[in-house]
Amino acid sequence: MKRLARPSVSLLATHLLLWGLFLLPPVPYYLEHRSVALALLNMGGSWAYFGAWVALNQRFFLPRYFFNGRRDTYVLLTFGVLLPYAWVGTWLFGALTGERPPLLYLITRFYTIGLAFGFIDQYLHRQRTQTRLLQLESQQARSELDRLKAHVNPHFLFNTLHNLYALTLRQSPQAPQVVLGLSTLMRYLFTTNQLERVPLREEITYLEHYVDLERLRLSSKRAHITLVVDGPVDQLDLPPMLLIPFVENAFKHGVETDTGQVFVAITLAVQGRELFFEVENSKPLTPLTVNSVRPPAMGTGLANVRQRLALLFADRYQLTIDEQPTTYRLTLALHL
Repeated sequence: MKRLARPSVSLLATHLLLWGLFLLPPVPYYLEHRSVALALLNMGGSWAYFGAWVALNQRFFLPRYFFNGRRDTYVLLTFGVLLPYAWVGTWLFGALTGERPPLLYLITRFYTIGLAFGFIDQYLHRQRTQTRLLQLESQQARSELDRLKAHVNPHFLFNTLHNLYALTLRQSPQAPQVVLGLSTLMRYLFTTNQLERVPLREEITYLEHYVDLERLRLSSKRAHITLVVDGPVDQLDLPPMLLIPFVENAFKHGVETDTGQVFVAITLAVQGRELFFEVENSKPLTPLTVNSVRPPAMGTGLANVRQRLALLFADRYQLTIDEQPTTYRLTLALHL
């Protein structure tokens, strides 16, 4: 059996306050001029009498007509219902308390209490709906970030394993050093995968290890690789694995496909809470064919990191790409 949804604390408190403001004002008069029993009878009878109308109004008339844009119909129908109901009420209150309230007075009270409850409940309902939507958006954003991180991390792993495979084919003495460097990187990757933010210094150390692996793999005679860091990097933090896709993109799409002289220049600078990150690399001189590697801007890593930036920083970042015939430069300005 489906359980009924329990009303919220704010809704119950609001209803109690409204009923109190509606029912309590006549009580001092009855206590002073009549009796406690009559005061309680008046309050209890009023609550049952007006409460029946409030319940009917909340469940039927307001949602079907008033809040549905058919307010003229709402007035006509409710007045047709309230006129005989209020007429009966004048006789009922006269029999219970000895005083017959005017018919127009009762009808006015019906509309006042009915619309008051209607508007309050409608406002609280919209607030709860908005809160649920925000929670849902947050959960969806979190799920999307987890999915994108899962794409970024294996992307790096596959690239590095490919580098190691190339070294082992040549039986290079550098292969053990690559294995050690890879284990250091993987340890960082798995320890930070569930974290929302990490110190910027740790992310830079990760980049330095990655660049060292690339230097080992590529010949220093044909590849010029630099990494420059400037500014107070120890005072900031950022989401993990946010910068590495830009560097991966430079090596995978700019260096690996070229057999001539190549370069990768990486610059990271911090000013206050502003981070500036730039990666520039050479481009292959041979034209792209149908089976060739996609251009840098189309890399999977870049597509994922673009989505992560949009989800995490909204309008607090600027990503620009300057692609020339022989060079490719990517610049990220980020407010942390």
